[in-house]
Amino acid sequence: MPNLRFDHIALGAFDLEQGVQWFNEATGFVMPAGGKHPLMGTHNHLTATGNDGFLEVIAIDHKADAPTRKRWFGFDEEATRARISKQLVPLAWVLGTDDIDASLEIVKAHGFDMGPAIELTRGDLRWRLSVRDDGLVSGGGTVPALIQWRDGRHPSQNMKDFGIRIDYIRLHNDRPDPLRALLQDFGCDDVGEVVKAEGRAEGIELGLLLPDGRKVSFG
Repeated sequence: MPNLRFDHIALGAFDLEQGVQWFNEATGFVMPAGGKHPLMGTHNHLTATGNDGFLEVIAIDHKADAPTRKRWFGFDEEATRARISKQLVPLAWVLGTDDIDASLEIVKAHGFDMGPAIELTRGDLRWRLSVRDDGLVSGGGTVPALIQWRDGRHPSQNMKDFGIRIDYIRLHNDRPDPLRALLQDFGCDDVGEVVKAEGRAEGIELGLLLPDGRKVSFG
């Protein structure tokens, strides 16, 4: 059985500078720059959340050449672009695994489509991540993507840690029972709370606990 654990959450913005400003207005912290993702035509800022976890603000890199494939996290969808032009939106959450191929077999057994594990880079970092060919995220992002970092290097070890911690991850899904079963098989059913998406679209609700005791939420 693969070993899985929380890795990170992607907060999407249409413009990266605007997204970092929104995060600063909500938390009081300026998220440091990360880098560029050449294959996807995106770039990000990052901050650690403790225990080898992190947050990223991610956006289309408007100065980069358009990618030859669909961008991840639904960035090429008009509905997604409309949402992230107004506020930071938790587009996806990611579980780390020590065997992404075996983990994806479990995903298929539960009837979910996360796409294949593709090779990605940012600077000297290398990893494999599950990305659908159409660039979409299942269940409005509530079905977690899977990541396996190369060489055992986890990037959060080199990220600024302001003391921001994740208070909760609430997953609003139209079919909550299959998602709960998947997370239980992964041993991650205590990471995200799965609830029926009633009166709202499927998606992620993220709560953060700040060092001064304040709480903020996105989604």
